[in-house]
Amino acid sequence: MLAQKAQTTLIPVVSSPLVQAGAPYACPACGQPALGLVPWPVNPANPCKLDDWAAHIWYLRRNCGCRTGGRVARLGDCITPLEFSYDRSLNYEQRVQANITALRDALALLSAVMPANAPEPDRKLDQPGTGGSNGHST
Repeated sequence: MLAQKAQTTLIPVVSSPLVQAGAPYACPACGQPALGLVPWPVNPANPCKLDDWAAHIWYLRRNCGCRTGGRVARLGDCITPLEFSYDRSLNYEQRVQANITALRDALALLSAVMPANAPEPDRKLDQPGTGGSNGHST
């Protein structure tokens, strides 16, 4: 008697980006506890359009030594990793616009997955937060 092998059909699954809904936060790469959040630094002497979104751009302080980026988008107490473009084939303004788009996308994701009991964020997703400048080139 011949045995028939079962045929497996793989269904692609879209994995959602890592979202953390409130402190304590952890490193998205290794899961070790993070030390906390640091806000996007502002420098009024060197303005950048991203500074308008400073309330939503944070850095996750970690002690684990992971080399992954520590920048996160924040909405209320929810965070998700935030990757900015460093594509040198784009001019400065195009990179800034790409980074604003990445931030808007991250905020839309956070808004969609925020826990029902979370307090309402005080800013609209299509509006920048407050800020000055960070002194970083993007």
